[in-house]
Amino acid sequence: MIEKSKYPNSNRVVFFYVIILLLFALSPNLYLFIKNYSQLSFYFIARIAGRFLTVMILFLLPVYFKGINLRYYFIIISPLVLFAPFASISIYLYDFLPSKLVMLSVLQTNLHETSEFLSGIEVVFFIFLLALSVYFWIVFKKIPKCWTLKKSTVVYSLSGFSVFFILIFAGLSYTNGTKKILHQFYSNVLYLSYPIGVIHNTVEAYDYLSYDNVTEKEVFNALDISESSDQKICVFVLGESSRYDNWQVNGYHRSTSPNLASIDNLVVMADMISTAPTTGLSLPLILTRAKASVKRFDPGHSFLTALKQAGYKVSWLTNQVLEQSTVPYINEADNYENISEKDQYDDQLLQLLKKELIETDSNLFVVLHTKGNHFDYDERYPIEFDHFKPSTKKETFVSRDIANKELYINSYDNSILYTDYFISEVIKSLDLLDKEVVSSVFYVSDHGEILFDHGRNKMGHGIGVVDRNLYHIPCFVWLSDAFVKARPGKYHYLKENAGKAASTENIFDTILDLNDIQIDQGLGSSLTREYVPQKRYVLINNDSIADYDLIIR
Repeated sequence: MIEKSKYPNSNRVVFFYVIILLLFALSPNLYLFIKNYSQLSFYFIARIAGRFLTVMILFLLPVYFKGINLRYYFIIISPLVLFAPFASISIYLYDFLPSKLVMLSVLQTNLHETSEFLSGIEVVFFIFLLALSVYFWIVFKKIPKCWTLKKSTVVYSLSGFSVFFILIFAGLSYTNGTKKILHQFYSNVLYLSYPIGVIHNTVEAYDYLSYDNVTEKEVFNALDISESSDQKICVFVLGESSRYDNWQVNGYHRSTSPNLASIDNLVVMADMISTAPTTGLSLPLILTRAKASVKRFDPGHSFLTALKQAGYKVSWLTNQVLEQSTVPYINEADNYENISEKDQYDDQLLQLLKKELIETDSNLFVVLHTKGNHFDYDERYPIEFDHFKPSTKKETFVSRDIANKELYINSYDNSILYTDYFISEVIKSLDLLDKEVVSSVFYVSDHGEILFDHGRNKMGHGIGVVDRNLYHIPCFVWLSDAFVKARPGKYHYLKENAGKAASTENIFDTILDLNDIQIDQGLGSSLTREYVPQKRYVLINNDSIADYDLIIR
């Protein structure tokens, strides 16, 4: 029964609160509609409005059942409300609901990375926390447990809802044929709306992480075909969130890489792209023979396994938080050390590298997985590298807005300056070895970064913006004098191919060929041989595939 003394005119009051609460719960759809109202065509706005109204109606329907415990209903849908701020922040930053790529990052993140991500948007975050508090206060203090709508309200409302759905299905039937109505309704309405779309993308991301993506059946039968017995050492530096355009050696107007600019035997790959804009998806496409053109790819073993089969000792040294997507490849290594919990800068990896160089007499391959240039940029470098100013280094709060573009770009460039120092120190460590050691350093970033480009109020990566800066990445190869002398052909081809269109899908073959490794499957796309560029496919948005040179470049 309704307690009339406590809830006067309860039907009207409750129905009003139902609408208000659902508006908040479905605020991401409303926000998407408002944000795009002045920018898009009437047809597109109508589609967004239709998605919002459809999902809102679906969530209103349980309210019409007689005698429903309304308070329990709102408690049950509270996860939808709790997740609404996250979805709205995604729209605020990227103009998109959280995609599969975003959800992959969320499922693999940690508290420290989350706090860095929220840096600069704390005000927005706390406004949502306040709104959530109001939501639950209304649920427990203002909503009665039981209520019943008037018959006229039910009839008129459901009639209106029915007309709305009839119009939607009639439109879909007219444009797509009656057989495709349900599929089109899901793909064009529900899938692109909150929360159904986010739930779908979360399931897809979880399914990807749960997939046994390293088959046990693959055998490389790798052999070391070196003609000499000299020790070989290769250091593979995995960068993070580094974009091509902000490196001095790539033509940037600032002196962000003075060390690399002065190093001999350095080959700069001018047209290297990453095939995915997030770490979780890009690493398999760097380390294995997987192809972005195969949507549900099975990466198989990485080149680490081939190197081990050929007699190399393989070590994985990292300053990155352990993520599920890297576990299969870490398990392929002989040695694994992680310093990320100590909140160190990347140069602390140098001590681990020097230890490996001293203790290993056999052929050695070392992966250095760095934090690189990942946001929060000023956390990536020590104060002595705060060269470009003003930056965010000493600021306690800087909103992530295009108005602060200069501060963020300065901080980002400082992180590049520090990465230049780090790579040069890795090269120096190898250059100090015995002159007979055939050594090399291969650096590549996992993906790029957006920094308020083209006047857009956007920064970051793994987002629903198709932009060259997300994919065009720095890639450098350094060869020791002993390497150049012993293998002049490989050095020649690296320089010859330096300006050709390449992608991270070429790295598997290049790394093995660089280290004189032969496998049964052959090395057809190595950049240390004659090389003919192929079509370069990349993953975008919700794991869609695009021809980079046709659509993005």
